[in-house]
Amino acid sequence: MACLRPLFSAAQALRRTFISSIESQTAAQVSRQRHALPTRQLRYYRATPISQFSQRPHYPPPPATSAASAASRSSLPKDEEIRSAIVRVVQENGQLGEPMSLKSALASFDRSRNFLVQVRAGSEDQAPVCKIVDKSDYSASLKAKARGKESKPKSTAVQIKQIELNWAIDPHDLQHRLDQLETFLSKGKRVSLILTKKKRKRRATPDEAQRVLAAIENKLFEIGVTEVKPRRGKIMEHMEYVLDKKKAAA
Repeated sequence: MACLRPLFSAAQALRRTFISSIESQTAAQVSRQRHALPTRQLRYYRATPISQFSQRPHYPPPPATSAASAASRSSLPKDEEIRSAIVRVVQENGQLGEPMSLKSALASFDRSRNFLVQVRAGSEDQAPVCKIVDKSDYSASLKAKARGKESKPKSTAVQIKQIELNWAIDPHDLQHRLDQLETFLSKGKRVSLILTKKKRKRRATPDEAQRVLAAIENKLFEIGVTEVKPRRGKIMEHMEYVLDKKKAAA
């Protein structure tokens, strides 16, 4: 009896060969793709409320500046702070010494008690001028200057008061205004006394204007005043006095 070869064995072998080849190629492609392309990551951020953008940041106030710190910042260059290698030092007799090295200048005095201070900057052809100063005197001078800058200067402006009169003023009202003038002057105030004609008021006669002017002159002579500026204007029109209290002779 003849022996039959199983045909399915060869077919299965071919199938396994092709399938394993395809699977190995697919696995290699997937491996290359994983190494070539980065992994995509999703990141989530929390939105900042709009109200926080409208609020201004809070910064602490700057520290208070003391007179000592202000003095140190405003001080002149001294000792190793001097940038020039060659300097000229003011001598004890006030004469300017010959140019010398900064190192030699610093070695010429007692540095525990004195500074070498640059008092004038140098130029391309001239060395800076320096002076040997006592440490305690120098520090006290700087502090005094700093305190002077911090303190506000007192106002020396003279206050000016204004009194306005009508040429046709009533005698009683005139006396009241002249008393007011004397009060202002006694308090050290400068007074601008103006005589003028006012609209919708009765116009003074020449005799009335002369009597008003005479009363003013008598009052000024009585209390003793100085005309700061020459009297300006015309009688029965516009006239102005600028008055100050007369100071007693020393």
